[in-house]
Amino acid sequence: MKANIHQAIAADQAAVRRRRGWTIGGTLGLLVVLAGGTSVAMAAGVLKAPQWLAAAPAPAPTATHEQENATAPTPSPTLTLTPTSTPAPAAFDLPCSEQFDPTVLASFAPGLTLQPLAPLSYGVNPPTGSSVTAASIAPGENVAPPALISNIAAAESGYYSCRWHGEATQSIWGIQLAVLPDAASAFQEAKAQSVSSADYTHLASTSIGDDSFTRCAHTDALSGCELDVLSDGIWFTVRASSTAGHEPEPAAYADGLAALARSVIARVTAQGTPPQAVSAPASRWTGMTDCAAFTRALSAHIATPAYTFDAGTDGTDAYLPGFGYATKQSGAFSCYSGNADAPTVVVVPGAGSWAWDVPLASEDAVSAPVTITQLSTAGVPGLDAARYACMGNVGCWADAVIDGAMVTVIQPMGNSSVGATTALAELEAIAESTRR
Repeated sequence: MKANIHQAIAADQAAVRRRRGWTIGGTLGLLVVLAGGTSVAMAAGVLKAPQWLAAAPAPAPTATHEQENATAPTPSPTLTLTPTSTPAPAAFDLPCSEQFDPTVLASFAPGLTLQPLAPLSYGVNPPTGSSVTAASIAPGENVAPPALISNIAAAESGYYSCRWHGEATQSIWGIQLAVLPDAASAFQEAKAQSVSSADYTHLASTSIGDDSFTRCAHTDALSGCELDVLSDGIWFTVRASSTAGHEPEPAAYADGLAALARSVIARVTAQGTPPQAVSAPASRWTGMTDCAAFTRALSAHIATPAYTFDAGTDGTDAYLPGFGYATKQSGAFSCYSGNADAPTVVVVPGAGSWAWDVPLASEDAVSAPVTITQLSTAGVPGLDAARYACMGNVGCWADAVIDGAMVTVIQPMGNSSVGATTALAELEAIAESTRR
């Protein structure tokens, strides 16, 4: 995976991210990742000893005459220790509006406005608690795969992103921020690719964090630079976009990005609890490295699907680099086929505990509204929830919660003829085959 800053800047300026890979309403190929699940809440109780285990009170002793007239001894002073407890750290709660010191942001890029995540874009809101929730996925984005399931997989890894926009004629008209925890290995891989690539120029090095790298790209119309920093295992990316002819000098670029990076690192660190990935429990999906179960399940519906396994890479090249790594870190994977009639199957383990509550579509965000049919799972072992959706006449897909994961079966582009009945049969077959 190689992030392409040229495409990223152009896509961000248009407020729509480009998608490459299997899509509904786009090019058909491979992306990865899915999610879903019914919400589960558990109330914690406090265990108390049964009433019959409490000791009965002893009878009061009867005082003698001598005892009644005796002088009571002076009690010795005792030291009473008051137990103390260390308060639990507060949950991570740092919205986009508070990621940077506003003075630092205004000094480098004045006049920018915080932007909501755009429909069809790849991005995740910062978590609002100790773990990711459905609120991390912006309603305007929840249109269809691949944007929806890619965002859910990235959120599962603790990834989030923010962006600010201004006028195209400003020296800096756009700022993007991305944060990915537990990303030391991914950071080093991205750094090696960036340093060795002839596609980028680089700013002066910086001593921020534990490690860092920069990269810049320029075209006749656009210009952009980013600073990537690894600090305590968290990967921070700060990217600035300019219009050609209006960009700052390289030294100003480097100083401005460094100031923003220091600001966000300080604010995230001050939270005490960093953003965290969802911990998916062991399941039938743990350690799965091939698509045999899906080939077996769907061969009754599609002739020789011949599925190929792909671990969580999202296949895109127009986004902040941490996004693709985030989808992979989630444990998400996809199975795709060279057969043009075969659907793509995508799995995000553990997402069933939170992502099923993400609204599936925002009708005012797309020209083709999404229709949703809830499917009955009664009497189907292992299939906890299911639904079938179509976006106009562009394409259809089915989601299901199977052993804690949300499994998405995406029909080939333009294929709206499968129908809810066949989709449910495919999901039932997957639930049965993966149980073996």
